[in-house]
Amino acid sequence: MSFKEDIIKTLPYCISSQLRIPFSLKFGNDYTNFSRLIHQDLDIKSYALDNFSKIFNYAKSNLQFYKKIYKEAGVINLKIEKLSDIEKIPIITKYDLRNSLNDFSGKFSVNTGGSSGEPFSFYIDKNANAREWAHMHTIWKIKDYKTSDLKISFTGGDLGNKLYYYHPTHNEFKFNSYLNSGKFKKEILKLFDNYQIKYLHGYPSAILNFLYELEQVITPEEKNIIRKNMRSCFFGSEYPTPNITNYIKTNWQLDYISWYGHSEKCILAYDATNNNNYTPFYTYGFTEVFKTRLIGTSYHNYDMPLIRVCL
Repeated sequence: MSFKEDIIKTLPYCISSQLRIPFSLKFGNDYTNFSRLIHQDLDIKSYALDNFSKIFNYAKSNLQFYKKIYKEAGVINLKIEKLSDIEKIPIITKYDLRNSLNDFSGKFSVNTGGSSGEPFSFYIDKNANAREWAHMHTIWKIKDYKTSDLKISFTGGDLGNKLYYYHPTHNEFKFNSYLNSGKFKKEILKLFDNYQIKYLHGYPSAILNFLYELEQVITPEEKNIIRKNMRSCFFGSEYPTPNITNYIKTNWQLDYISWYGHSEKCILAYDATNNNNYTPFYTYGFTEVFKTRLIGTSYHNYDMPLIRVCL
């Protein structure tokens, strides 16, 4: 992947854009099936129980790591028949996985960033990327997104002295978040003038910096060039604070949508109405929300949600 990425970075748009592959072909039936499943009228309880039971039975039958833990916990013969049965299964910690990683193998190896603790590696299933993008595109479609729409992404990558490059997989210009956009006004204006860029995608703080730095050096006419095709911002990986959302709405007249997910790809929730109420996808992972408050080392009832992931 790194080798392919290095080649793509050197190609002009007219060539790299010809490398685009529709997601339905790239990920096959899994992407198509998940895209359809999301919109089906499911019995959430039955769906969650059925899928959790399949995963639980597979794990204890095929993986020594889980078989050992479930035997010790006395749940090796447990049948998942109701939601409360899930609570009987011991929670697997990062410590457990970190010390037993050699017991596993898989198609995709993933590293966490360590934002909530020490980074570690683990494997995800072969359908994870198809499931991920079927659900992500469903979120973006709320803002009228189509995979044929051009966007700019800010994902934290350092491209050295290079301002951006076009990546055909997601039909996007990947921007260098380490450069001050105000110092590249001419290049950015040319990009927006030549292409119909409709969305900005990435860390809210990076999008804020990009727009704010530009606004300091452009005229109202130049701002119109940037703004003319723009529709919305896609905020991921960080919570969009009020100062960010107010700025893009007031200064740039842009809409936005945000979501929460993580590297483990066990949970995905989105805020469709921008009121800080996040709706989880039960076709992505089964989520339980508990209202608790952490004071010192003790939990008390409170109206702050902590999320438990049950796959």
